[in-house]
Amino acid sequence: LHSDELISGELVIPRKVSSNGDFLSHSLQHHHGQHYKHTRKRRSIDDTNLEPEVHYHLDIQNETLHLELEPHSYFMTPHLIVERHRRDLRTRKRLQKHTNCHYHGRIKDQPESRVALSACNGLVSEIFSKKDY
Repeated sequence: LHSDELISGELVIPRKVSSNGDFLSHSLQHHHGQHYKHTRKRRSIDDTNLEPEVHYHLDIQNETLHLELEPHSYFMTPHLIVERHRRDLRTRKRLQKHTNCHYHGRIKDQPESRVALSACNGLVSEIFSKKDY
């Protein structure tokens, strides 16, 4: 989708929240321990950024969406190569190994919804719902 194809837009400022919706931070990056279900790792009490689940609030069209997300360690293959083609230039780049910052889940109280999200460097997401956001 190109920007010249957009009909309208809305500025959205996401917030990291607790599972019950209490504000935690405007810092959006979040990383889970890789293969968190298969290994146990000792963590300090202050290491809340490595919790497997993460929740965000997005205010869209006068409604607050509560995203409930869990880790997705195999969201992209580690062998992915990105190719970019320009007029006289072609570049190939292996994907960086950020595999512990991808999540999937749903919008709270919308069981038919689906969310796929990257919290590697800010938020990038796809949100599917019966509602049109």
